[in-house]
Amino acid sequence: MLGFVTLLLALSQIGAPLIIPIWIGAAVWLFGQDQPGWGIFMIFWGVVVTVIDNFIKPFLIGVGVAIPLSLTILGVFGGFVAFGFLGLFIGPTLIAVGYTLLNAWRGDPSTISEAAVIH
Repeated sequence: MLGFVTLLLALSQIGAPLIIPIWIGAAVWLFGQDQPGWGIFMIFWGVVVTVIDNFIKPFLIGVGVAIPLSLTILGVFGGFVAFGFLGLFIGPTLIAVGYTLLNAWRGDPSTISEAAVIH
């Protein structure tokens, strides 16, 4: 049951900070069951997974896109709030398209390809 709740919170991106109490609760339960080795492993594993989920995943999302990381994260959160789970993909896509169009409209030379320039 805790694994399923953790999965839902990790997918939602908004409930990610609530994952930490789940890891801590599982570790406390393991310590209470005289399983200190598994309790320590659960704490270690929870820290590793939380760091990966909260820091490395947004960085990897923004690697292939020429927009600021803050806009990528805003797109993920806003997309989820507006469109649900599908919004995790729609939000960053809409932000990237809008950001590129805004830069092209402003005349930013880095967004205009040589093929688009009429000589």
